[in-house]
Amino acid sequence: MVKPSHHIPRSHLFERTLPLFLVVITAIIVVFQAQILLEVRSELAGLKETIALQNEVFTTDQAMEPFAPLEENCTRCHSERRFAGFHGSDKDIGAMISHMEMNEELELSQFDVDRIHKSIQFLKCVSCHGEENLKTMAGMSSAKRLEVVERMRTKPGANISDEDARAIERAIQNIQGF
Repeated sequence: MVKPSHHIPRSHLFERTLPLFLVVITAIIVVFQAQILLEVRSELAGLKETIALQNEVFTTDQAMEPFAPLEENCTRCHSERRFAGFHGSDKDIGAMISHMEMNEELELSQFDVDRIHKSIQFLKCVSCHGEENLKTMAGMSSAKRLEVVERMRTKPGANISDEDARAIERAIQNIQGF
């Protein structure tokens, strides 16, 4: 005689219980991953806001002073009127600065010389614009600055070549420290 068995057949365990258990575990893992993803998105949004705020503060705090290198290094001997006139081509300007570098009384570092070259690029702009107008360009994007320089370049009497326009943009970035 066969005794009735009260135990659950083994096939039932593998066919129904194990898949149910795996589905529950998978659901828990998916919920956990979704929670992590939401936290990362939240932190990323906060980071984007922080970076935007820091860029805004940096742009407003870093006031562009296009003629500071000239004021620091040149105005001890030369008047402002001296800088208002035409300085010639880039080659002429380079020769002038090289001549000043040879002056034993001056102590111009290579950093100072580079900054002076960049500042002189802006002398093309001050025939029409004041220093305040140039400072407003510090808060503009690179593309916007190029657009402004290009628009100014096409005005009658501007005398700004394509190379001059690129040099002015590089000068702005250099003076701002980028």
